[in-house]
Amino acid sequence: MENRNRLTYRVSAALAGEILSQKLPVGAKLPSDTDLSEKYGVSRTVLREALRVLGAKGLITAKPRVGTLVAEAKHWALWDPQVLHWLTGAALSEAARAPILHHALDMRLALEPALAALASSRASDDAKQSLQHALRKLQETPDLAHEQAFISCLYDISGNQFAPFASHLACWVIAQRQAPAPMHHYQALTAAIAQRASVEARQCAMNYLIGD
Repeated sequence: MENRNRLTYRVSAALAGEILSQKLPVGAKLPSDTDLSEKYGVSRTVLREALRVLGAKGLITAKPRVGTLVAEAKHWALWDPQVLHWLTGAALSEAARAPILHHALDMRLALEPALAALASSRASDDAKQSLQHALRKLQETPDLAHEQAFISCLYDISGNQFAPFASHLACWVIAQRQAPAPMHHYQALTAAIAQRASVEARQCAMNYLIGD
């Protein structure tokens, strides 16, 4: 039998998938607690915990004398790694997925070149070595997990305490891409950071984000 935490996560993920895929559109009223409990085969206590999770992530909002509604998309915590995980599992149409990917890439373009430049000027020798180590691991095993680890390391060594949170979005975008890792750009980026060449580091990041 599933424990309460697993049940709560299962229901949260299922409802989030319906919201993110727009099966439950913005402004839609959720079915009653009784109906949802029966639909997912859980107690009302578990359901309420799941709804609290979704509320904390901005996906739903409760209005007195109205009920629980799907919140406006601007309130969704799309930077949250759990929401991004749910987004991956949601049955999005191509028409729904395309603008999300476009907006996510916009954010990478706005942030990543600047963070690369910051890393080149702020990173300690140990931090630069950690990026070089992440690159070597990626070269040895060029898979998604190692590419995400490399990008996460780049964000970490930028010296900006908000950057690691933004790295979740970057890693999600990478997971949606079909092309192989742009290894030569990553090599050039790592070299530029090691040499404290801020302009070159910024350009390297731009190059792999927009293509040669």
